Amino acid sequence: MTLVELLVVLALMLLIASILVAIMVSAQKSENKVRGQADVTETIRTALEQFSRDARQGGAVTAASCTQLSFVSYFKSSTPRSVTYDFSSGTLSRRIGSGAATPVATGLVSGRFASPGRIEPTQTPILHLPLPTATPAPTDTCFPAGSAKSVRLELAGLPKGATQPITLGITVAMRNSQ
Repeated sequence: MTLVELLVVLALMLLIASILVAIMVSAQKSENKVRGQADVTETIRTALEQFSRDARQGGAVTAASCTQLSFVSYFKSSTPRSVTYDFSSGTLSRRIGSGAATPVATGLVSGRFASPGRIEPTQTPILHLPLPTATPAPTDTCFPAGSAKSVRLELAGLPKGATQPITLGITVAMRNSQ
């Protein structure tokens, strides 16, 4: 093998190696993006599932706004208990009775409660973080007067490096509403 042949083989091997490295870097970036999307989706899905279990056994809505919902629930109990969900500063919290609020989901960019007829599933959520100078929408834009027989919760999260949030929502019929 001559020196020229050796240099040609070496150049070809470097070219192939650089192509393989570029493919691996691209695959790693794609994997990180998909993992971030999956993490956000799982966080939101778990929160919606928890909310659904409580609300499905719900009775009367005792207080409602776009960012907070309180209702009587019979979930895992034959006696009614007050359950309050609150979205504030990127965290959805749940409080049972007068107990301490526990976070259900963190790192969210928006969240909203409403009567199903008050928002469309694809509509942009009212409350986004960070809040520039906007104030939350008035209560009547999310819930009509009177007791709700079903409620809707929409949550959105933004995966790292993404520009579009992932928004998921659920509408729950309250089985014990009067």
